[in-house]
Formats: sequence, C-alpha cells, structure tokens
Amino acid sequence: MSNSNLIENRQIRVFISSTFQDMQDERDYLMKRTFPMLRKLATERDVTLTELDLRWGITEEESKSGKVVEICLREIENSIPFFIGIIGNRYGWVPEKKDISENVTERFPDVNTFIGQHLSVTEMEMQFGVLKRKEDMHAYFYIKNKMEEQDNPEMLNRLKAEVEASRYPSSTYSSPENLAEQVEQAFIALLDQLFPEGNISELEKERIGQRSFMHQLCQNYIRDEKNFKVIDDWMQDWEQHQMVITGASGLGKSALIANWVNEKLQDKDRGYNIIYHFTGNGGSESSHEQIMKVLIDEINDVYGWESEKISSISQKDKLNDLFIKVATEGKKPLLIVIDAINQIVDIGNAKQLYWLPIPPKNIKIIFSTLENDRTMEVFRYHNYPTFVLQPISLKHRRLLIHDYLHLFGKKLTEEQIELIANDSLCENTLVLKTLLDELINFGVYEMLGKYIEEYLSPNTVEDFYQLLLYNYEKEFGKEIVEHCLTLISISHLGLTEGEIMRIATIRQVDWATLYCALFSFLTTGNGQILFSHIHFSNAVSKRYDINNNTIITYRRNIIETVSDISPQRAVLEVPFQLYHLYDNKSLYIFVKREFEVLINFDEKWAAFYIQRIIGEGLGTLKEFLLKKDKHDQPDFWYADFIFSHPNIVKTAMSQENGILKFLEPYLSSSRYYPNCIHKLAETYESIDINTAIEFYQLEIKYYNEKILLPPPGFLKEEEQMDIWHRIQELKRNRNE
Repeated sequence: MSNSNLIENRQIRVFISSTFQDMQDERDYLMKRTFPMLRKLATERDVTLTELDLRWGITEEESKSGKVVEICLREIENSIPFFIGIIGNRYGWVPEKKDISENVTERFPDVNTFIGQHLSVTEMEMQFGVLKRKEDMHAYFYIKNKMEEQDNPEMLNRLKAEVEASRYPSSTYSSPENLAEQVEQAFIALLDQLFPEGNISELEKERIGQRSFMHQLCQNYIRDEKNFKVIDDWMQDWEQHQMVITGASGLGKSALIANWVNEKLQDKDRGYNIIYHFTGNGGSESSHEQIMKVLIDEINDVYGWESEKISSISQKDKLNDLFIKVATEGKKPLLIVIDAINQIVDIGNAKQLYWLPIPPKNIKIIFSTLENDRTMEVFRYHNYPTFVLQPISLKHRRLLIHDYLHLFGKKLTEEQIELIANDSLCENTLVLKTLLDELINFGVYEMLGKYIEEYLSPNTVEDFYQLLLYNYEKEFGKEIVEHCLTLISISHLGLTEGEIMRIATIRQVDWATLYCALFSFLTTGNGQILFSHIHFSNAVSKRYDINNNTIITYRRNIIETVSDISPQRAVLEVPFQLYHLYDNKSLYIFVKREFEVLINFDEKWAAFYIQRIIGEGLGTLKEFLLKKDKHDQPDFWYADFIFSHPNIVKTAMSQENGILKFLEPYLSSSRYYPNCIHKLAETYESIDINTAIEFYQLEIKYYNEKILLPPPGFLKEEEQMDIWHRIQELKRNRNE
C-alpha cells in the first residue's frame, strides 16, 4: 500500500520498532494506555489509527523467529510513511544468515547487506523502514536517556548517532510516562497536519473508499496494450454514448478499468471530466439508489453547481436534469465509469437500469458487468458497443508470470512457467495472480514443484479458492482464519484491524501474519477492511456457512465492539447486524434511541448523520413493519412516530432539503400513518418552519393525551379531521 493511499484513505498505520527485552514497560504503557486514547482522537476526525508493535504480546523466542522478521519487514512496507523507533539500552538480537530464510532475502535484498554488516533486527527495521529511504516519512525516534548495562555498546551508540543525525525528529525520554507524553504530542501534531479538524462530507467519504479501491487495483498491474486501445478508440467518437466491458468473473475487468481511469486522471489535457464508481468496491452488493446519489453529488461538485433544493423531485429526475444540464451548460464533456454494475441489488427490477437516464450529447458511460447477468441482457437489447474481455493468451500468461515474480525478486524454471501458463485454471487472471502471490510467499524452494502441482490440481475456480482457504487454515490455524474471515464476511461496511483483533481475540503478530497473506484479497475504505473480489467472498461464505448458529455470537460481538467506539460506527453497523439477527425489537429501540441522541446535538452534526441512520436503520425497520399485520406487535406501533419529531424536521429543513426528502417516504407512504400525517407531508413545503414545528408539537401532544402508544391509522375520521382543521387554521394565521 503506497503512502499516498494510506493518507488518502484517512488511515494512520504506524509501525513501532524497538528491542524486546528492555522495552516491555514502554510497550505495555503505549499499547494499553496511550494508543487507545489516540485512537479515540483519530476517530473523532474520521481517521483510523492502527499501531503495529509485533513484539507486544509474544515471547522473546518468538521474536527471534525468521518468520517474524519477514512479517515485520512486510508490515513496515504496508505502513509507509508512518514509523516510530524506540531505542533503549540493548542493541538487540543480531541474526546470522542461517536464521533468515532464502525467501526473505530474495524478497528483501537489503537483508543480505544488513546480515553482512552484523545489524540487529531492530536496526534492520529502522534502516529499511526509514534511514535508507529516499522518500519523506512521518517518522519519530525516541531514545532512552538512562545509562544502564548495554549489550553491544559500540553498535548501539553508532545507531543512536545515526538516528540523531538523520532528518527525522528524535528526542530522549526518562520513563514510560514521559515517552507516552511525547508520542501523544507528536501524534496530535500529525493529526493537525494531515487531517485538520472539521467534518468531511459524505461525498468525500465515498471518494476515499473509491480511490483506495482503484489504487489497490493499480498495484503490480501488468497491462495489455490492446485492451487499453479498445477503450481509447471508443473514446474518440462522442456520438457513441455507452460502452460495455464484459467477460467471465476473474478475467480482470475491474483492474483494466481502474488502470485505464487512473492513467486518464493523470492526463490534465484530456479535455473531459471523469466520474468513476466501483460498485460494491469489489466484494459486496450495492444499491442503485446509492449510485444515483453518488452521481448526482459528483456531477454537482465537478461542475461547481449547487445541489437542487427542490425536495419533491425524484433522484432519477434529478439525475436526468443534470445530464441535460451537462449537455447544455457544461464547459467540458463528461465520462462516467460504472464498474461491476452486476453487483447492484436487484430490488424493484433495478438491474433493468430504468433508473439510469439515457446520456445526451457530451456524456459517455462505460459499464462493466458479467456475461450472464441481467444487466448484460439490457445492454444487448439496446445494442450497446461491447468489448468482451478474453482470457489472457498463452504468450501473455508467460510474460505476466515472469514480470510479476520479477517485481518481488523471484523466478521459476522454464518448466515451471510452462506448467502454470498451460493450465486451464490460469486462464483466469485472478487465479493466476493468486497462485503467483502464494509462490512469492512460499519459502521452501526444494518443495516448490509439489506446491505448484497442488494448486493446479483443482478442476474449478471455486475448488481452487477452497484449497487456498484450507492451506491458510493449516498455516495460520483454522480458528484464527475462520474467525477473522467470517467477521469480515458478515460485516456491513467492513471492520478495522483493531476491531477484528478485539472480536477474534487474537494477538497482533498473528493478525499481521494472516493480513500479509490475505493482502491481495482485501480492500480498505475509511480504515475498514472488506474483501476485494466476489470469488474470495463467496468462497469464505460457503466454507464457513455464515448462516449457522455460531454466527449469532459473531454478530453480537460486532455490535458490542462498534458500539464502544463511536456513535458514527454504531449507526453504520448495528442496524445491519440486528436486522440479520431478526432482533427487530432491539432494532426499533436502537433507531429510536439514535434519533433522540441526534436531536440533542447541534444541528450540523445531526444533519450530517441523519440520512445515514435512516438509510441503515429505518429502512430495515420499515421493511419489517410492512411485513407485519397492523394488529400485531404493539411494540412497533409507535415506531413511525419518531419520524415526526419536530426537531428532526427542523434539522432537516434548516440544513438540507435533500435529507427531508429522504424522510418523506416514511412520512407519507407508510400504511401505518394516519391521514393527518399524509396531508402534512403534502403541505410542509408550503408552510414556514415555525408553523410546521408548532403543528408537529400539537399533533404529538394530542396523540399522547389520547392514547399512550397510539396505533397509527386507528383514529376515527372525525379525530383526523379535527387535526387537519388545526393545520388549516395555522396556515390562515400565518397568511394573515
């Protein structure tokens, strides 16, 4: 993961390097006291902090394992540009060549030099992570100033001098508490520098996840020029408005789109604007409403237009109006790229794409989808130009194997290359890259041939990924693999590394080892980890049967963990988990409580999260309610009344009419609403806010006096009319 990707993704993933024996008190204080507090500060700015101290919680013997050395170096790479080095009175373990596997020295050639220089593992980390790097780092060094027994004073003093002479800040500390104070000050300054205070918009949050996914697809990509040329040629003709890229799953459609888009974004003279959206970010489903909202927000932002404040217009009509506006008023043409549109949820025939307007002049749309998906039937019906991505040729497979392994200092024999390149499984680009990643991480050269044969033995792609999971269980432990992958699988929008370790109750070094092995299957958005491809996600769901009874415990643990972190995390995850637990009473209580919390905060904060709460919690609640007979479940009769709380309406109307528009279906379309609220929904735009608030208060007071928990719709006709007459009277008074 590149440093820019971490920062763009609002992540601080900091590697902590120190010796083992003399640093136990410092590690304990930082890990148990300082970093939990700093994580809270980071969360308040929508930043995810992950601290990596792979020596915390392991034995000294384990710390001298060659495998731990490899994981440390890989995690340093994954954490660039963030690094903390702590130097005490010990220089640390100095490994010999026999202690480090050939796999490590092939992947990290500097290690051979370090061994020849008799460097300790701790100095290797500091040299590899910071001191020998040309790029700028956010690195901090802390040196213990108490003079105690030194195990290798000459090498230790030389390291201290080199650190103090480097371009990075270094300071001395006298105690664990003093160290913690300095780390805290440096971290707060870093937060202020990289992520100043102030809420980021929902649009920017969406962009963070999209950019992160795109950048991950661009890593170690071996491009095929003829595929790029197909898209480039189509872009030359602005009379053609739609193009479809299709093909079997795993051939690299998303990677092709990501790398093509990324290249065009670097071209400042391209002459058109680009909006891109990776549906579901690779491994999950998404809704067409979400895509419409993203497109509306992106178009307004790209062209510098104000969002329409008319709340009665549908999102489809808004998007259509914006398409026309781009065609008539836009200074530049627009290219929209929607990847993996097959991953939208097909509710209300969404896959017929009726919700997406036909683009006028100056707008082009590139789609990607699967060959056998319903969206492809729509594209065929309209006869859109289609590019069918083919399995990579034998020649290109050979080239990809050689070039990809070369990036990591690896090579195979010609016989091994031919064995892989000619296997039918490896016509699938995803399978081929997965196999190569496994070979890169495999450490016993003499067994490599058998290892290749084992991975080529499955007959189907599905069987290949089941074998992969089986091998992960053998290497890392079945319980650890099952716990971590199941948690990610059943989460709504992913989990942070800290949440996974806490819920699965595993050590950081064990998670780091598994994380490095899984890296190519994971994507991170806003610090939360999701699967990056549907093949792997499906394999996990099938192997660990996410519908069995043990999942109940996992879901409850997720609820407990995210609820302790922040209201924002709870809002986005808890309703989803409660819905899948069929715990509708708790879902109702949660949604109602969150509304009550929101209205007691300042209006800006409330408006910021109100739409997400409604989308995540109330949608699932309403889905339950509409399936029930209105004579059942009296606990739910009052649920709809939370929508009519006056402060919620006030917040929505004073901040963004679009939020109130989002409320409207719950105000006007639910069969649980009495007629007076239907009529209010029709007229709230024509009366001023104070009058609306006054009515709401009157109306709620009236209900509360009549019945403690009134079942909506059960009022007599004359009672409904009485309330309606009061609305009319309020309007007349306002007009006078």
